[in-house]
Amino acid sequence: MTRLLIVVVGALAALALAADQGQAGINAAFGSAQPAISILGPNPALVGQGSQYDDQGAVCADADDRAIPVFTNDTVDTRMPGTYDVVYVCSDGAGGVAVSARTVIVVADAVPPLIDLNGLAVVLHERGSKYADPGALCIDDVDGNKTLTADKRDVRPKKLGNYTITYSCSDSAGNEAEPATRTVVVVKARPAITLVGDPATTHAGGTPYADPGATCWDPIDGELPVKTGGKTITESTKPGTYTVKYSCADEGGHKAKKVTRTVTVTAP
Repeated sequence: MTRLLIVVVGALAALALAADQGQAGINAAFGSAQPAISILGPNPALVGQGSQYDDQGAVCADADDRAIPVFTNDTVDTRMPGTYDVVYVCSDGAGGVAVSARTVIVVADAVPPLIDLNGLAVVLHERGSKYADPGALCIDDVDGNKTLTADKRDVRPKKLGNYTITYSCSDSAGNEAEPATRTVVVVKARPAITLVGDPATTHAGGTPYADPGATCWDPIDGELPVKTGGKTITESTKPGTYTVKYSCADEGGHKAKKVTRTVTVTAP
């Protein structure tokens, strides 16, 4: 314990002396047969703002080439651009002291963030429905990611027209991202039903009936399921004229205009 205390006290004394006179002052005070420090890795060392700095350290040997522990005062703060000194100190059993330093330069962040839209750049929105914007993401290699949201006043969902939402952001170093935009087109949209096959057909009674059905398309929700109503025609359906009805609705509950097919069942 006494040995460790002596080394630490000697190291602190060397740091104070090095600040005024450098290694030459230490040699003058303790003699020229001092231990020698070898810094590992580059000196000076460059590191980007916000990046992790892992000091590679140093090794120390006395006059007989025996390894000696090295003390250091790594105070590099990569959050702040600037020049930092990592000081290394070692002391041998005879009281000899060596000191050396690595210059670490934290380079200011000059890379602007990027904006990534969530969802599509052009969105069709049905008039009267509440608009919920998916937002965007501001991506920065130093500050990390943050979510960008649209101002509710950017889109007037009750009024037809084109609306532009602009997203912007900057990082802590003042670098501004290139703005990104989304166009929201408020439209008066309703789903539409299209028959598959003819609107009127004849079917031979006593045989299975396979209705060709219909499709439903909505400009916003895309393809939608179609419900079939009216008369269900089977092998046992009596001769006569029947109506098959088709309906669908979009995700907002807006219904398409109903479409029908006339089926005439003939006698077997």
